[in-house]
Formats: sequence, C-alpha cells, structure tokens
Amino acid sequence: MIGLIKVLNATSGIGTDLTLEDLKGIIDELFNGARDAIDGFGPSENVKMLATEVSANNGSRIYGFLGSVPGVKEWIGSKTYKQLKEYNYVVRNKEWYNAVTMRKNELRRSGLIDIPMMLEGLVREHANNKLEMIIGALNDGTSGTAYDNIAFFSNASGVRVNDNLLGGAGVTLANLKTDITAARVAMASFVNDNGKLMRVVPNTIVCPVALETSFLEIKNSTADASGDNSGVANVVGGYIDNVIADPLLDATDVNDWYYLATKSALKPVVIQTEAMNEGDEFETVLDETQWASDGILGYSVESASNVGYGLPSLAVKIVNT
Repeated sequence: MIGLIKVLNATSGIGTDLTLEDLKGIIDELFNGARDAIDGFGPSENVKMLATEVSANNGSRIYGFLGSVPGVKEWIGSKTYKQLKEYNYVVRNKEWYNAVTMRKNELRRSGLIDIPMMLEGLVREHANNKLEMIIGALNDGTSGTAYDNIAFFSNASGVRVNDNLLGGAGVTLANLKTDITAARVAMASFVNDNGKLMRVVPNTIVCPVALETSFLEIKNSTADASGDNSGVANVVGGYIDNVIADPLLDATDVNDWYYLATKSALKPVVIQTEAMNEGDEFETVLDETQWASDGILGYSVESASNVGYGLPSLAVKIVNT
C-alpha cells in the first residue's frame, strides 16, 4: 500500500498530499464528467439508433421473446391464448477494458490538468467499440445466425419466409434510388411467423463511406437526385431519415449497403450490456502495483457487453456484384 501522493493543484500552484482513495475519487468524478462531455458523440448516437440496448447482469441472456406475437382476432365467444414459440438464442457478454498511466513526476509537476482529455478518450473508445461490434454484426450477417438459427441476412427458404438479402442494380444515383424503392416495397410485404403482414418501414441507410455522398445527395436533394429530371420532385429522399457511413464496410465491399427500420423499440441489432461491481456500466480501477518500482499508477475502465441480432425482418442487405 502506497502512502500519500503529492498532486499539484493547478489553480493554486501548490502540491496537495492525497491518499490513493482520495485520488481515485477525484479521477472518477472527472471520468463521469468526461462521460457527460461526449453525450451526443457520433458513435454513441449511432449505437442508440441501430441497436436495442438490454441488460444482462448474469453474463448472458436468452432472447426467447423474438417469436411472433399472435395477430388480433375478432372477439367472438371465449378467448384463445397462444404460447409464443420459444427460441434458445443466447448472447454472452465479452469483457472489455482500456487503460492509461499516470506518472509520479507528472502528478507532482502538472497535477490532473491533462487527465480529463485522457478520460474522454477512454470513454470515446468504449463507444467506438460498441459501434464497431454493431457494424461488424451487420457485416457478418450473411453467416452470423439470428434467433431462428438461420443467417441474419438470408434468402427465403424453409423456416425463413422473408428474403432480406437482395441483389442490387448498381451504385449510380439512379441505381441506388431504384434499389431503395425496391427494398422498401419488399420490406412492406414481410410477414411474421404467423403469416401476418408486418408493414415494415425502413428509414436508415448504413453504407461504406465510399457511398455516403451519394446517399446524402439522394436524401437531401429536393429535385431528382440523378440529374436526369431536375423538374421532378425527389420522392425517394423522403424514404431516408439517417445515413450512417462506416469505414469498416469499405474494407469488405464498397458497393454493398444496408437499409434498416430503426424507429421501433426492437431494432435490427441488440447491444447487451452488464452492470459492473459498482452497479454501473463501467468499472474503474486504480492500479498501484508499479508505483514503488516505476512511479506509475494505472487507471483502467472496464465493461462487459456483446451484440446479437434482433428481428431479420427489420433489415435488408443490398449486394452489388
């Protein structure tokens, strides 16, 4: 156990002796401030848009509720009750962390003046990690299985009655407009496990950065975005609320993209988090093991989370060969 740690007060210019516990308390307050500071940070907002966040405090969770809810019937005579079909779809959390070091001489000479920037970086990277897992799940969706044990993006076959793996016409503005309309028509006709129309309305494009400008042009142009009919209203732009471009997709295929329905409580992807020992999503640890030998304190931020798939009918992948 180390003794008192001298930390410069940047305001007064006077060094203050702090216990390890006091120092951790101050840094934790700065960490919470860093979390507030990045509220609205792009990756954090995109995580909320693309994924339903659920808590799994036992390290995993079974998503049996993804079976179809029975349709509405006319009430004639006695009610009948249907048991939801049970699915053994389990998502298990993974452990994550990132860490920074604080040196004895830096604390003595500069205090904690640089710590907020370091902490904000830690929080940003945890948000980036969540988004990368979500984009990775979409990217791997032709092999990663959904709750029905079929690839999330799949042609209609057997149990899967909706085709959410669509062939694209190409990546010109005219091609993209054609495919947006075709995907919208296809999703409107998707049915649930009971054969009832779901009337899915997609609104969010997820694409490689290489296609971002084209989709934004379609979204924001008042006239025909292809330029062929400048006097014609751009109706297709109204089918897009959000465009999320991610470089992870460019590394796989710059021509494939995704069209998702993200307005409902259940979204195409599930992000599963876990309350750590202190009941919060993050646990912070101040490590003193290298203080005596190297004059170093380690500060780490730990979390546990993972992604899974929601309903395949809320997303389509458009593949351009």
